[in-house]
Amino acid sequence: MAISKILFGTHCGEDVYEFTLSRGDIAVSILTYGGIIRKFIVKTAAGERDIVLGYDTLKEYEKDGGTYFGAIIGRVANRIANGVFTLNGKRYELYKNNGSNCLHGGKCGFNAKVWKSRVIGDYSLELSYFSADGEENFPGNLQVKVVYSLTERKGLKIEYFAKSDADTPINLTNHAYFNLNGEGTGDVLGHKLALFADKITPVNENLVPTGKYMAISGTPFDFSTAKTIGNDINADNGQLAFCGGYDVNFVKSDVKDPLIAKATGDKSGITMEVYTTEQGVQFYSGNFLNGIKGKSGVYAHRNGFCLETQKVPNAVNCKEYPSLVLKAGEEYKSATEYVIE
Repeated sequence: MAISKILFGTHCGEDVYEFTLSRGDIAVSILTYGGIIRKFIVKTAAGERDIVLGYDTLKEYEKDGGTYFGAIIGRVANRIANGVFTLNGKRYELYKNNGSNCLHGGKCGFNAKVWKSRVIGDYSLELSYFSADGEENFPGNLQVKVVYSLTERKGLKIEYFAKSDADTPINLTNHAYFNLNGEGTGDVLGHKLALFADKITPVNENLVPTGKYMAISGTPFDFSTAKTIGNDINADNGQLAFCGGYDVNFVKSDVKDPLIAKATGDKSGITMEVYTTEQGVQFYSGNFLNGIKGKSGVYAHRNGFCLETQKVPNAVNCKEYPSLVLKAGEEYKSATEYVIE
């Protein structure tokens, strides 16, 4: 059977299930709590490797201190400056869970909700969630659907859909932490990474984009030719200093080409390509991992990296960036695929 299901635990009286999708050389386990990608198993000649960081129990995910391991992020991924935005003349004040910012949806975002599940076909799982008007103080009743599918080309595809009865900002992504050598095997600084982007949205000291773009050619952020993650991570650069490493949104100009990133594990040889309908990807080098006990040992500083496909962060406060407001009655669509070679 291509999809199996087990009871993983109970959250606030609701059963949480783990679905495992299998196809060829990959198997992916997904929780109905937060839509979390808990395992991503790749079969190689040297044996199986689990390439995503995570926990063994639901209780650990519930107590997670802000890693967002493998979870769906919403309504709005990334940081909203000062936890406020104005839409249609009305000011909305959000919960500040990241210093002065609202981060990844607020106090209790989509990552901490139990989603309804439905198996669709041999290799696809649909999760759905209803976010009521006023949840985390965002406007509009929002119906969200996320579909995980294993594709013929050895890929995990994630498709996002949403509709609202009122204008509302939305920016959905997944917060998987990858280590292509296998989770729990050490840092990712030796991984080779290429990012097919030509600029970033630079951040201030609060790690929030302020409406500007910055060309990356000739800077430590230039991954147009593959290099190791650790090659320039400690360079003397203001943006790197703010973030303690890489934690910025990369933007590509050629939106017709869906390939946005390619990474290779230096010890495993596993290569992952990232394709997306989005123009941006947040590359995060695990700067705030600080000795968290995971599935296999302890996850220390820079033991995983994220490639969070997304719209431009803080666009609700920056007219210079493309709007991330979903109009009432219109449909939000986004898709990303992680393909293993």
